[in-house]
Amino acid sequence: MIFLGFVWLILLIIELIWGLNKPLEYTSLIIWVIFIIDFVLKFILAPAKGVFLKKNWLTAISLLIPALRVFRIFRFVRLLRGLRGIRLVCVLFLH
Repeated sequence: MIFLGFVWLILLIIELIWGLNKPLEYTSLIIWVIFIIDFVLKFILAPAKGVFLKKNWLTAISLLIPALRVFRIFRFVRLLRGLRGIRLVCVLFLH
């Protein structure tokens, strides 16, 4: 898991600087899913779930942050719809 953590960190740095091609993007996604599965299994096996979450709150947050990228896609789609709406208004009122 430590090795995967370092690989994922390197992929994150590459993504922030240059962007990732599709194979590296899929590799990053697979590593993230492996981390989620590991966390969920540890949570299920933990005898005291609340204590586990208190000790691993930072891990839980760090696993959720990459999921927030999906919301950026939704904002982009919403922006495109807004631009189409503006174009429609311009066509209707300026012609």
